[in-house]
Amino acid sequence: MQTRLPFLFLVPCLAGLTASSLACKETVPLCVDTPTDPRCMDAGRDTGAGPDSAADSAVDASDADAGDSAVDAGPCGMECTGMTPMCNATTGMCVACLLDTDCTDAAAAKCGTGGVCGSCDDSSQCGGISGTLVCAPSGGNTGQCVECTEAELSACSAGHPCNPNTNACSSFEAGMIGACGSCDTDTNCSVAESGCVELTFGGAARGGYCLARAAAGGLCPARPFTTKISRETLSGAASADYCGIPEDLTTCDAVLAGNGGECTASMTPGDCAAEGALCETIDATPNQCTYPCARPLDCYSSLGCTAGFCQ
Repeated sequence: MQTRLPFLFLVPCLAGLTASSLACKETVPLCVDTPTDPRCMDAGRDTGAGPDSAADSAVDASDADAGDSAVDAGPCGMECTGMTPMCNATTGMCVACLLDTDCTDAAAAKCGTGGVCGSCDDSSQCGGISGTLVCAPSGGNTGQCVECTEAELSACSAGHPCNPNTNACSSFEAGMIGACGSCDTDTNCSVAESGCVELTFGGAARGGYCLARAAAGGLCPARPFTTKISRETLSGAASADYCGIPEDLTTCDAVLAGNGGECTASMTPGDCAAEGALCETIDATPNQCTYPCARPLDCYSSLGCTAGFCQ
């Protein structure tokens, strides 16, 4: 009686190929009817060779490289960015600055303890900040890098003072501006005991104008600057009484233009090139610049206040 063997399809080594090319050492079962055969089960296992194993090795290598990069990222162990862009190699900490030149804010120009930018205490710390030369030793900008001080004028044009309140160079020369002339600091004014006072018109600020201090008792007898104005100056002087013009009616520019200025035949206020000015006929002479008034004291001494304007 003939014994029946289990139904295994055997795949032999292909003819014509050398053992070295296939490394075929034994017959491998083609598992169809006997999937539980141990040899079939072994064939499905990952032996560590092939594409899957190569991918795993690549991932492992990548992980190892990433770990090495984190460890080797400089003395601070990371890239320093944002508010602390500098690496202190001694402490291994990311900081805001290592040198004064790393500080770029005029209000915090000194690199202090712990690598933090703070207030300056020496003008040398202001070298890296554009538009500043000196560290303000006093006033509202103390400890900040500024353009100038009253003692340090090297940044200002010749003859131009420094505003002690803003620590900025004046746009006007010292001692050259008369009554109601434009200014930006007290020392622009030519009249003794004057101040550069900010005036308004129509609810809007007009800038600074030189006004003389009022006499005792707040009197302002010199026409047309007979309106008392109590205010601080642009240089930071305490509030005091100054002699000016009625801000609700006109401007200093219009008052100066109304002292003999002329306008064109179109009779429009803009012809006098001053906000708050008028172009009227005065003493039978047409096209004369003038300005609104409420009383004769608002006008130059040679004029009166008629029909609401000086003439």
